[in-house]
Amino acid sequence: MGANGIAKYLNQHGYEKKQRQNGTLSTFSAHFVKLVLDNPVYCGKLAYGRRKTEKVNGARNEYHIVKQDEYPIYEGVHDAIISEEDWLLAQKKRKKTGIKNEKIYSLEHQHLLSGIVCCPECGQPMYGSVNRKRKKDGTFYRDYWYYACKHRLEFDGHKCTYKKQIHQEKVNSAVEEFVSKIVKNPKFEEAIKEKINTRIDTAEIETEIDSLNKKLRQLNMAKEKLGKTIDSLDVFDEFYNKKYDDMQLRLNGLYRDIADTEKELSAVYERLENIRKDKISQEKVYQFLLFFDIIYPKFTDAEKKEFLGSIIERIEINPEPTENGQILKKIKFRIPISYDGNDGNNEFSVPNEKMTVECAVLLSRTKKGLANE
Repeated sequence: MGANGIAKYLNQHGYEKKQRQNGTLSTFSAHFVKLVLDNPVYCGKLAYGRRKTEKVNGARNEYHIVKQDEYPIYEGVHDAIISEEDWLLAQKKRKKTGIKNEKIYSLEHQHLLSGIVCCPECGQPMYGSVNRKRKKDGTFYRDYWYYACKHRLEFDGHKCTYKKQIHQEKVNSAVEEFVSKIVKNPKFEEAIKEKINTRIDTAEIETEIDSLNKKLRQLNMAKEKLGKTIDSLDVFDEFYNKKYDDMQLRLNGLYRDIADTEKELSAVYERLENIRKDKISQEKVYQFLLFFDIIYPKFTDAEKKEFLGSIIERIEINPEPTENGQILKKIKFRIPISYDGNDGNNEFSVPNEKMTVECAVLLSRTKKGLANE
């Protein structure tokens, strides 16, 4: 029985786990079962440093918690619930069964909108599934691809009653058609070109860099001046040792200040570079949009998935297609788009009738430039 099976068994037989401050579910999930199996505390051990707080690259005063692959384990003073031998056997089996199956069929296929299309009932992301058909002799025939709500199988303690699986081709084609009609609008093309040519505003960061460089120059000048003063001390002065020690302490402090300023300056430069890279990345997306009908059909499935994920944040679908066959209900874009008179909103409803699109890109700018758009 795997982790999913164990979680399902516990939930179906009335077991409930204790709700802690960082959890809201009393039901068991496969993830929780795996955490228990991997925790050495149950065999009388204590793990140290399983998570580490690290600084976010390119950000100022921002940190995040990163799980570590390796960490020391020490003997605890508490009583073990299971033997160390059983715990090690569990780890051995986890490593053996935790390997993802290698894909051998439909190698080029990608679930283009996996994690973006949302369940019409519970609102959670839907993921790709496959119905593999075989011939009578058992050999592979063809694959049929669907989007399905993972919570229909009581995933992570949640259960959804929406059992229907949606053909991927229907959703993918509807989204591609919608994007194609948007980008064909002359106003869209005009706005996109203006968007690409818009200068990125990095004045605030550049001012910060100038200030730090000025501070660094002042610290270096103070260090050189103090160094000359130390060199000029009279070794026959009765207070020579005390003066030397005092100045050396000040000099060490200057070295620390210089090192801290250089580190801070490096982080600011990295932030500036990341913003510029993000700008370039946005420009590429807009350029692809301008030539969507020409470029998109030539993409591989992997490239299509990456591209759609870069412009679309969330897709809501109808539980059943409308009378006009419309499967899409609402789309939220990652880039500012106005559509059908709806100005300044990235999220809008998809009309049930045949689409006639009138749209333009919203060119909103903030003091910090395009980084937040």
